[in-house]
Amino acid sequence: GISNYNAGFLSYRIRNWKGLTLDANFTYSHSLDDVLGCRQDCDIGSTNGYDLKWDYGTSTFDRKFVGSIYGVYRLPFGQHGGNSFANQLIRDWAVMPIYSKYSGLPLKVYDGSMGAILTTQNTFGNNLHSGVTGDTATGVGTAGNPASGGTGLNLFANPNAAFSAFRPFLLSQDTKTGAGGQIRGQPRWNMDLGVSRKFTITERLSTTFQANVYNLFNNVQFNDPSLSLQNPAAFGVINGQYNLPRQIELSLRVDF
Repeated sequence: GISNYNAGFLSYRIRNWKGLTLDANFTYSHSLDDVLGCRQDCDIGSTNGYDLKWDYGTSTFDRKFVGSIYGVYRLPFGQHGGNSFANQLIRDWAVMPIYSKYSGLPLKVYDGSMGAILTTQNTFGNNLHSGVTGDTATGVGTAGNPASGGTGLNLFANPNAAFSAFRPFLLSQDTKTGAGGQIRGQPRWNMDLGVSRKFTITERLSTTFQANVYNLFNNVQFNDPSLSLQNPAAFGVINGQYNLPRQIELSLRVDF
């Protein structure tokens, strides 16, 4: 197999500046290989044993853009030398946000076991569209019709136009299978937040309270759809949630 990864990487760091420690990272990259669906160690055959380059292209796990920010900020409230109840209550708190954002994964349109070929320029976008009923004349995307119990969610505002832009793979004409996919799934983002405080009881005994909130804004994100020319009714239709709802975790640690 052949794999190829190229990337540009930017990093910005702050170390304990007025109580703030911060790491911000951004990566722009492209991963390519000729083993479809393999992330590390796989036994898988080539589409064309006479020309292994047929499957070479964007990896199924490729993300063009990945950004993340992690920080710890010790809140400047209270005085370390004060002994009042209010001072003891508000001092020594820290907040710890974690933010990540990354572009969507490649999506492959299939025609049976083979990848379909995109025949026009990709102008479909990769954002969630709601209230999509599908095209009743062609039957494309109709499984998502809310009137018949569908979600109404589709990767394409016009699923019939996207469906019509692909054709079956022609063994005698095409020299590449499209690798991991010629369009992109939905971009993703998430925000977590931690809040902590250490309470010193004696010289050798202390407790640390921490609250962690995962998916802070309770942002709902959905799975990418399956895309098959042999199942036009479900083309682009989105079902199921990708991420978990907001979760809150409380912990108390005793150090001695």
